[in-house]
Amino acid sequence: MNGIIPIVDLDKIPRGSYCYEVLSYDDETGRLNIKSCPYWLLHDDKPDMMNGECTAFGIRDWEEDYMSLLWDSVKECGENYD
Repeated sequence: MNGIIPIVDLDKIPRGSYCYEVLSYDDETGRLNIKSCPYWLLHDDKPDMMNGECTAFGIRDWEEDYMSLLWDSVKECGENYD
């Protein structure tokens, strides 16, 4: 990061294994209406499938030594994972 430690409100991190909360499901289109975690970002300047970031914990797909799935909204922080 840039040396600044962000203030993280753990209550804003969605419950479950994804970086979003499902608000509703549209039966007609088969689409989910979601609310993304405010700390989750995708970077257009990074390669696909290596462009996800969790700003709350400084986790970035392109910096990990393992296969990170932040780009696909899979939670890497472990918070509210219940």
